[in-house]
Amino acid sequence: MTAALAAVSFALPVSAEIQPGTYNLLDTVSDHLTVQYDTSSCDEPGVAGSYQTRSKTLTLCPGLEVTADDHDTVRHEVWHAIQHCLMEDNQAGLDVVITKNTPDWWKHVGSNLSVAQAKWIQEAYPESHWDIEYEAFVMANTLSSSKIEELFLKACVH
Repeated sequence: MTAALAAVSFALPVSAEIQPGTYNLLDTVSDHLTVQYDTSSCDEPGVAGSYQTRSKTLTLCPGLEVTADDHDTVRHEVWHAIQHCLMEDNQAGLDVVITKNTPDWWKHVGSNLSVAQAKWIQEAYPESHWDIEYEAFVMANTLSSSKIEELFLKACVH
């Protein structure tokens, strides 16, 4: 499954933008996971969203106005759900979809992550989360909401 996802998943760069497909992605995801908005976890400084593996809950923090960054956050957090769905042991947390330090990793993740982005991730997250965050940030910036929806269905809906 991982190889199939890697092979079909890469499209033109997207970056933070409002995408009409985000609403369809959220509808699809909410059929299979719990989706919450603006919970108390959103009160933490800098929190735009999260994915909780134990409860399979996607939390989004758009506030009063939905922005392009919020659409990006949806793609990012759904990528974490995909990472979780592809784990052999769903209780183990998250792992990258594309094996690190392989040609595919360098082609798709390494070449699409700027030094500034990598540094920011390293400052914002514990080292044990760096690889999954590198991948999630890159996927949110390079794949459309529609493509992530397609991959979510392949990875998470049996």
